[in-house]
Amino acid sequence: MATLKDIEVAAAINILSAFAFFVAFAILRLQPINDRVYFPKWYLKGLRNSPLSTGAFVGKFVNLDFRAYLRFLNWMPAALQMPEPELIEHAGLDSAVYLRIYLVGFWTHLVMAYVFTFWTCYVLKKEYEIVASMRLHFLASEQRRPDQFTVLVRNVPPDPDESVNELVEHFFLVNHPEHYLTHQTGFLGLCGDSVDSIDFYTSKIEGLSEEIASEREKIMNNPKHIMPAAFVSFKTRWGAAVCAQTQQSRNPTIWLTEWAPEPRDIYWDNLAIPYVSLTIRRLIVAVAFFFLTFFFMIPIAFVQSLANIEGIEKALPFLKPLIEFIPKTIGVSIPMKATFFITYIMVDGWAGIAGEILRLKPLIMYHLKNFLLVKTEKDRQEAMDPGSLGFNTGEPQIQLYFLLGLVYAVVTPILLPFIIVFFGLAYVVYRHQIINVYNQEYESAAAFWPDVHGRIIVALIVSQLLLMGLLSTKQAAQSTPFFIALPVLTIWFHIFCKGRYEPAFVKYPLQEAMMKDTLERAKEPNLNLKGFLQSAYIHPVFKGEDDSDSDAAPEDSDQEPKLIQTRRQSRRNTPLASKHSGSLSSLLPEAIQEH
Repeated sequence: MATLKDIEVAAAINILSAFAFFVAFAILRLQPINDRVYFPKWYLKGLRNSPLSTGAFVGKFVNLDFRAYLRFLNWMPAALQMPEPELIEHAGLDSAVYLRIYLVGFWTHLVMAYVFTFWTCYVLKKEYEIVASMRLHFLASEQRRPDQFTVLVRNVPPDPDESVNELVEHFFLVNHPEHYLTHQTGFLGLCGDSVDSIDFYTSKIEGLSEEIASEREKIMNNPKHIMPAAFVSFKTRWGAAVCAQTQQSRNPTIWLTEWAPEPRDIYWDNLAIPYVSLTIRRLIVAVAFFFLTFFFMIPIAFVQSLANIEGIEKALPFLKPLIEFIPKTIGVSIPMKATFFITYIMVDGWAGIAGEILRLKPLIMYHLKNFLLVKTEKDRQEAMDPGSLGFNTGEPQIQLYFLLGLVYAVVTPILLPFIIVFFGLAYVVYRHQIINVYNQEYESAAAFWPDVHGRIIVALIVSQLLLMGLLSTKQAAQSTPFFIALPVLTIWFHIFCKGRYEPAFVKYPLQEAMMKDTLERAKEPNLNLKGFLQSAYIHPVFKGEDDSDSDAAPEDSDQEPKLIQTRRQSRRNTPLASKHSGSLSSLLPEAIQEH
């Protein structure tokens, strides 16, 4: 077990390291030559000019204004001054909500020294309400995107009389006559070798273009290359929401609908996975997750079993010597580990956060690329690319600190100040980085928040179970039954929050969709929505191909659709869209009535 002296030495080393990193950052960020390293986001937005282009020669590389060095800590208040609505507009809702995780952790652990489970639940409930409200507000004010009007349809059933393309069109014309707009069918990607014309002589470009067009035509006309999946777009968000959130067929295994992903986020090969194969894969993942969880629960269940040590001794007397060693070990081991985690928090948390803002690796890489590789402004843009905020690595780290704080809040409260410092420092640093550095490429509108909430609940339950096991080893086994209500109440609280707030993260309220559609129609009465959606979900191989005329022609909802006879007699009166038509609803009821 580490001594107090060991903790003091570790604290001194890490505090000095963190302080050195912050001072280095404060000085380096002021130098004009490093401006693109510490403020790349403003350059990417076109809101900041390089200081290297003006001033004296020396001043282009070194900041000669000594007054600036007296204000070397002004980045902290600057990072905190930007209002949250402005921060969301500047960096996106994902980044803003990511910051709130640090803020929640800070306040939660600060108060948790006095109030344990109930305060945590209260904070989580309030945050769920706030984030759910922020999400709906963000979706309501978000710019128009193709995925807002589009549904991904999987497992389209085979039909001997019609192609997948015709089948999809007929199905949605019949079942969504007022709202169906258009669709794009997925391809398997069996398109031959990808050709880059830059690598070939100019004289061959025309011939290659003809070959590409011919290959595209073969793919589009070959049923073997068409997936049983489609991206179906609707005239309104309301229509898309109804389709994405309802069952389309009496057979629940066909015509499966879900919200379409953002066009850049599609992995085309996965669209071809059959429904049965997809179900088996999910089953395998669920089984693997179960066993991982089960084996993780073994040590916790073992600690819980120690609450009835006397019963074990009576049932298995030969284990008596072992049983009388184990409680003493467990009773001492958990507090002993606190010193290790204090050191861990100072190294990974304090020094790690200071290293995050220093950006030493990007600083070195930028100057190396700038010196050796940069020849054009585009090269310079790529060299200073800061990337996106690492949600996949940062959020699990936050959850670890939540778990440590919840476990040791009662057992070893001395750990709490170290965690509080981490959350507070991380909040300020990452707020600064989100404003000035990171450039988020994708936006999920805080769809990850239910996972964050669930993991904090798990950490809370684990801490409660460990506390019960610990008390059972400290000659306080009689008090253990009084703690059984805590995990029960916590699970009930999670179920309540899941039912009350989670629907806002997995479903799009029809009321919100209708409001946004109505507002958009009032603002843009002549919007050519079909042209906006026509090529959004085309396979990358076909991106170079000219789209249909509807991109250029305005949508005409009054133009009559053509009635085209299909190969299946039962659908002979189903209306099909004219190539120049944007609406099919005007004649559909009459057509169905005649049939």
